[in-house]
Amino acid sequence: YHFSRRLQGDRTRLEQLATLDALTGMPNRRALEKALQQQTNGLREARFRQGLVVLDIDHFKDVNDRYGHAAGDTALSDLAAILRFELRENDQVFRFGGEEFVVLADVGSREALACFTERLRKAVYQALRGPGGRITISLGAAMYVGEQRWQDWFARADAALYAAKGLGRNSEVVAE
Repeated sequence: YHFSRRLQGDRTRLEQLATLDALTGMPNRRALEKALQQQTNGLREARFRQGLVVLDIDHFKDVNDRYGHAAGDTALSDLAAILRFELRENDQVFRFGGEEFVVLADVGSREALACFTERLRKAVYQALRGPGGRITISLGAAMYVGEQRWQDWFARADAALYAAKGLGRNSEVVAE
Protein backbone atom coordinates (compact mmCIF):
# COMPACT_ATOMS: atom_id res chain seq x y z
CA TYR A 1 0.00 0.00 0.00
CA HIS A 2 2.76 2.44 0.97
CA PHE A 3 4.72 1.67 -2.19
CA SER A 4 1.61 2.18 -4.34
CA ARG A 5 0.85 5.59 -2.77
CA ARG A 6 4.45 6.71 -3.19
CA LEU A 7 4.46 5.57 -6.82
CA GLN A 8 1.25 7.52 -7.46
CA GLY A 9 2.82 10.63 -5.89
CA ASP A 10 5.92 10.27 -8.05
CA ARG A 11 3.76 9.88 -11.15
CA THR A 12 1.80 13.03 -10.29
CA ARG A 13 5.03 15.01 -9.81
CA LEU A 14 6.43 13.75 -13.12
CA GLU A 15 3.22 14.72 -14.93
CA GLN A 16 3.45 18.21 -13.43
CA LEU A 17 7.08 18.54 -14.50
CA ALA A 18 6.22 17.36 -18.02
CA THR A 19 3.59 20.07 -18.41
CA LEU A 20 5.41 23.06 -16.88
CA ASP A 21 7.91 25.34 -18.56
CA ALA A 22 11.08 25.37 -16.45
CA LEU A 23 11.95 29.05 -17.03
CA THR A 24 8.57 30.69 -16.45
CA GLY A 25 6.77 28.09 -14.36
CA MET A 26 3.83 28.35 -16.74
CA PRO A 27 2.04 25.43 -18.33
CA ASN A 28 3.83 24.46 -21.53
CA ARG A 29 2.81 23.50 -25.06
CA ARG A 30 1.81 19.99 -24.00
CA ALA A 31 -0.60 21.44 -21.42
CA LEU A 32 -1.90 23.93 -24.00
CA GLU A 33 -2.70 21.21 -26.52
CA LYS A 34 -4.56 19.23 -23.88
CA ALA A 35 -6.57 22.31 -22.83
CA LEU A 36 -7.45 23.17 -26.43
CA GLN A 37 -8.45 19.58 -27.15
CA GLN A 38 -10.78 19.65 -24.15
CA GLN A 39 -12.15 22.98 -25.31
CA THR A 40 -13.00 21.84 -28.82
CA ASN A 41 -14.37 18.50 -27.60
CA GLY A 42 -16.58 20.12 -24.98
CA LEU A 43 -20.33 20.01 -25.25
CA ARG A 44 -20.96 23.24 -23.37
CA GLU A 45 -22.18 26.34 -25.16
CA ALA A 46 -19.75 28.27 -22.93
CA ARG A 47 -16.93 27.22 -25.24
CA PHE A 48 -18.22 29.81 -27.72
CA ARG A 49 -17.26 32.45 -25.14
CA GLN A 50 -13.58 31.52 -25.44
CA GLY A 51 -10.94 33.55 -27.19
CA LEU A 52 -7.47 32.33 -28.09
CA VAL A 53 -4.61 34.85 -28.07
CA VAL A 54 -1.18 34.08 -29.50
CA LEU A 55 1.47 36.64 -28.61
CA ASP A 56 5.18 36.97 -28.91
CA ILE A 57 7.93 39.40 -28.10
CA ASP A 58 8.80 41.75 -30.93
CA HIS A 59 12.41 41.50 -32.16
CA PHE A 60 13.28 38.97 -29.46
CA LYS A 61 16.27 37.68 -31.44
CA ASP A 62 17.80 41.17 -31.19
CA VAL A 63 17.52 41.08 -27.39
CA ASN A 64 19.34 37.74 -27.26
CA ASP A 65 21.95 38.75 -29.85
CA ARG A 66 22.77 42.16 -28.32
CA TYR A 67 22.49 41.46 -24.61
CA GLY A 68 22.83 37.69 -24.27
CA HIS A 69 20.51 34.84 -23.47
CA ALA A 70 20.35 35.81 -19.79
CA ALA A 71 18.68 39.09 -20.82
CA GLY A 72 16.31 37.14 -23.06
CA ASP A 73 15.46 34.77 -20.22
CA THR A 74 14.78 37.73 -17.93
CA ALA A 75 12.48 39.26 -20.53
CA LEU A 76 10.56 35.98 -20.83
CA SER A 77 10.23 35.64 -17.05
CA ASP A 78 9.13 39.27 -16.71
CA LEU A 79 6.56 38.85 -19.48
CA ALA A 80 5.21 35.75 -17.76
CA ALA A 81 4.82 37.72 -14.52
CA ILE A 82 2.99 40.55 -16.31
CA LEU A 83 0.63 38.11 -18.01
CA ARG A 84 -0.11 36.34 -14.71
CA PHE A 85 -0.93 39.68 -13.12
CA GLU A 86 -3.17 40.84 -15.98
CA LEU A 87 -5.18 37.65 -16.47
CA ARG A 88 -8.49 37.04 -14.77
CA GLU A 89 -9.49 34.03 -12.70
CA ASN A 90 -10.89 31.94 -15.59
CA ASP A 91 -8.13 32.80 -18.07
CA GLN A 92 -5.22 30.45 -18.72
CA VAL A 93 -1.77 31.29 -20.04
CA PHE A 94 0.79 28.90 -21.53
CA ARG A 95 4.33 29.25 -22.81
CA PHE A 96 4.08 27.86 -26.31
CA GLY A 97 7.79 27.94 -26.99
CA GLY A 98 10.58 30.40 -27.63
CA GLU A 99 9.17 33.87 -27.14
CA GLU A 100 5.58 32.81 -27.84
CA PHE A 101 2.81 32.63 -25.27
CA VAL A 102 -0.83 31.62 -25.66
CA VAL A 103 -3.80 32.80 -23.60
CA LEU A 104 -7.13 31.02 -23.44
CA ALA A 105 -9.55 33.72 -22.28
CA ASP A 106 -13.21 33.69 -21.31
CA VAL A 107 -14.22 36.90 -23.08
CA GLY A 108 -17.71 36.34 -24.46
CA SER A 109 -17.46 38.22 -27.75
CA ARG A 110 -15.10 39.36 -30.49
CA GLU A 111 -15.38 42.96 -29.24
CA ALA A 112 -14.45 41.89 -25.71
CA LEU A 113 -11.53 39.89 -27.12
CA ALA A 114 -10.30 43.01 -28.94
CA CYS A 115 -10.45 45.01 -25.69
CA PHE A 116 -8.69 42.21 -23.81
CA THR A 117 -5.81 41.98 -26.31
CA GLU A 118 -5.38 45.76 -26.32
CA ARG A 119 -5.28 45.77 -22.51
CA LEU A 120 -2.56 43.09 -22.55
CA ARG A 121 -0.57 44.96 -25.19
CA LYS A 122 -0.70 48.20 -23.19
CA ALA A 123 0.23 46.51 -19.92
CA VAL A 124 3.30 44.92 -21.49
CA TYR A 125 4.20 48.16 -23.28
CA GLN A 126 4.16 50.03 -19.98
CA ALA A 127 5.96 47.43 -17.88
CA LEU A 128 8.35 45.25 -19.90
CA ARG A 129 11.89 46.57 -20.12
CA GLY A 130 15.20 45.06 -21.10
CA PRO A 131 18.78 46.34 -21.10
CA GLY A 132 18.05 48.17 -24.35
CA GLY A 133 14.81 49.77 -23.12
CA ARG A 134 11.19 49.01 -23.81
CA ILE A 135 10.19 45.57 -25.10
CA THR A 136 6.89 45.20 -26.96
CA ILE A 137 4.66 42.34 -28.03
CA SER A 138 2.37 41.61 -30.95
CA LEU A 139 -0.86 39.67 -30.48
CA GLY A 140 -3.17 37.70 -32.73
CA ALA A 141 -6.52 36.45 -31.49
CA ALA A 142 -9.55 34.45 -32.57
CA MET A 143 -12.86 33.56 -30.97
CA TYR A 144 -13.85 29.91 -30.92
CA VAL A 145 -16.46 29.52 -33.67
CA GLY A 146 -17.07 25.79 -33.61
CA GLU A 147 -13.88 24.38 -35.07
CA GLN A 148 -13.75 20.59 -34.89
CA ARG A 149 -9.97 20.63 -34.49
CA TRP A 150 -8.15 22.94 -32.11
CA GLN A 151 -5.38 23.31 -34.72
CA ASP A 152 -7.81 25.20 -36.99
CA TRP A 153 -8.71 27.62 -34.20
CA PHE A 154 -5.04 28.09 -33.36
CA ALA A 155 -4.18 28.68 -37.04
CA ARG A 156 -6.70 31.55 -37.19
CA ALA A 157 -5.15 33.21 -34.13
CA ASP A 158 -1.63 32.59 -35.44
CA ALA A 159 -2.49 34.17 -38.81
CA ALA A 160 -3.82 37.19 -36.92
CA LEU A 161 -0.47 37.38 -35.07
CA TYR A 162 1.39 37.55 -38.37
CA ALA A 163 -1.00 40.26 -39.54
CA ALA A 164 -0.25 42.22 -36.35
CA LYS A 165 3.49 41.90 -37.00
CA GLY A 166 2.85 43.11 -40.54
CA LEU A 167 1.37 46.29 -39.09
CA GLY A 168 4.76 47.14 -37.66
CA ARG A 169 4.73 45.26 -34.36
CA ASN A 170 3.43 46.40 -30.94
CA SER A 171 -0.08 45.80 -32.21
CA GLU A 172 -2.93 43.32 -32.12
CA VAL A 173 -5.29 41.82 -34.66
CA VAL A 174 -8.45 39.82 -33.95
CA ALA A 175 -9.44 37.37 -36.68
CA GLU A 176 -12.86 37.75 -38.30
